[in-house]
This record gives sequence, structure tokens and C-alpha cells, in this order.
Amino acid sequence: MIINSGKTTNQGIELGVDLDAVKTKDFTWNVGIAFSRIRTVVNELYGDLDKLYLGGFSGNPAIYAVKGQRYGTIIGAGYMRNAAGKIVVDADGYPMLDDGLALGHTEPNWTGGITNTLTYKGLRLSALVDTRQGGHIFSGTSQLMDTYGVTTRTLDRGTSIVFDGVTEDGAVNDVAAVKDQDWYGWVGGSNAEAHVYKNNWVKLREVNLSYTFNIKQGILHAIDLGLYGRNL
Repeated sequence: MIINSGKTTNQGIELGVDLDAVKTKDFTWNVGIAFSRIRTVVNELYGDLDKLYLGGFSGNPAIYAVKGQRYGTIIGAGYMRNAAGKIVVDADGYPMLDDGLALGHTEPNWTGGITNTLTYKGLRLSALVDTRQGGHIFSGTSQLMDTYGVTTRTLDRGTSIVFDGVTEDGAVNDVAAVKDQDWYGWVGGSNAEAHVYKNNWVKLREVNLSYTFNIKQGILHAIDLGLYGRNL
């Protein structure tokens, strides 16, 4: 059967500003600014579901719609922590893992961009810089490369480490663990939290340089010649 899987509330604000910072007879500097802040909350799910699978790596980690949380929660295995927030280690000095943890959300906190356009007579130069701030991303590539021992993080394999954590009874960990295949297969491979990153970036999205030749002969009025670069 086909059912409505849930209910979300989407609220936010979007702003756009377009202004001429400088304008003379031959020269214009135009600035365009865009800003967006959106919040999507999962209010209800079908039946007695508390979370709904949306997609991911065979369910662990994966992205879910979780009732009462922002849309797109990353759920997977992460460090086991005690009530004080300290990471718990086992008798061999390995950090223990806990499954089904909320490791972040995919929705950005805000996005924005700024376009500067300089025009001098027929010459025009424009550049767009945009940004995304907030939200998280899980890197399956990072996880696999750690497991196979081909990242710079695994260059210290074979060395020993006293992990900064506590035992199950709350004592400070003092057991040294060897960073071997088991370490990177467990801490690096099974631990999704170690491969969840903040999805913040600033990009030079587009630059273009063009010149307008005014013809005004017959049906041909002008020719624009331009050079464009995107996702630079």
C-alpha cells in the first residue's frame, strides 16, 4: 500500500539584496547577496515508528527521519560514553562502541552567496562565492581507506597508544593498545562517528569575463564574447 510516511514542518527565512555600490558614467560595481536559513523538523511518522530509513550504507550508518528531530539525522555506531561524556574503553584499551547513535544532521544551518560584478564600458567581470555552514556528512571513502590502511592516519600503525578515555568503572585508562589491523578495523572501520565531518565549505562557484561589442547594424545590435569558469 501507499501511505503518507509522516509530517514535517519547514520554516525559515530567505533574503536577497542587490545594490550598486559604485555607479558612474562608465563604471559600475554591483553587489548581490543571498542568504537562506531553513529548519525542517519531523513532527510525525506513520504508526508507532520513531524513525524512518531514508538511505545509507545498508542501514549502518544511514540517514533517517527521526521524530522530533531535524530532517536527515545520521545514525550509526559511535564511541560509547559514560554519563560524564567520557569515552569508555575495554580491558584491552580499545574504545568501546555503541550502535544507533545520532551522529549529526544533513541539513545546513545556513547557506549564502555573494556576487560581485564590475562593469567598465563594454567590459564585464563577475565572480560568485557561495558557502554552506552547518550540517554533517559521512565519508564512506574515509572509512574504507582507514580499514585498508591507505590513509595518512594509518602511517603510525604498529605504535602503541593510551587512549584518552575511562574504564567501565570510571577509572582513567592506563592500558596501551597497539594500532594494528584490529585497531583500524574496529576504531576506523566499525566506528562511523570517526568519519562524520562538518559539512562547511566556501567555494568560488563561478567567474566570467566578457566584452560587449555594440554593432547596431540591421538586425544585429551587439555581440557578447565571454570566458566562463564554474566550480573553480
